Amino acid sequence: MLSELPRAILEIGLPAAVLSWLLFYRLYSRGELARDADRKAIGASLKSIRKAQKESKATSDSLLHAKWTKFGGGLYGVAAAWTLTPFRKARADAAEEKATEASKADGE
Repeated sequence: MLSELPRAILEIGLPAAVLSWLLFYRLYSRGELARDADRKAIGASLKSIRKAQKESKATSDSLLHAKWTKFGGGLYGVAAAWTLTPFRKARADAAEEKATEASKADGE
């Protein structure tokens, strides 16, 4: 069980942290969030961003940002955005290929 911790950190924790940083960096750099705002103000700003995006008929310029806000803009949104990344899919495809090759080798 303890040996699974580093793997979980590398496969889930680190990508979630990096993706969160990138999503918030984008919001800060575009001026959608104030850099000096406290936690409550950021929460209120995120709520208004989600509401505006939901009411808007225009498509978002970022699929990751759109999925992140659609799923709440928090941890669930980060998890949803992470599952949509091509890196995650490529890694899952490679793992599936490896498992298929291993099962074929065991069958021979």
